[in-house]
Amino acid sequence: YNLNSMHSEVIEQASEAVLFADANEIIKIWNKKAELVFGYTSEEAIGRPLAIIIPDRFLSRHQDGYKGVIKTGVTAYDGKILSVPAKRKDGSTISIEFSVAIIREQREILGISAIIRDTTEEWKQTNKP
Repeated sequence: YNLNSMHSEVIEQASEAVLFADANEIIKIWNKKAELVFGYTSEEAIGRPLAIIIPDRFLSRHQDGYKGVIKTGVTAYDGKILSVPAKRKDGSTISIEFSVAIIREQREILGISAIIRDTTEEWKQTNKP
């Protein structure tokens, strides 16, 4: 079997959204589950900035943090699950949990990958008035 083809299929068939953005925050990988979670097809998302899924009020903080990780190669979130709001194509806000990994080739940082789960329903259940 072809290992590259198998890696691609594992990402595509994952039960969580999987994405990869390069050092300039441009989306390069966007799987089927990401399409369902965020509402953008892979054709619409790939080549666009991560900003398409970041709520406006968090965008500058996100961008500063992303640049810092790319520059230093260090993230405080390595191995942790983060819970944050995200933005769908239709403009609605959802709740997500995600983990990140810095992707390198030799010593060069290529970008950051994220594995994401939509937790909107669970968030609604635990935050009822």
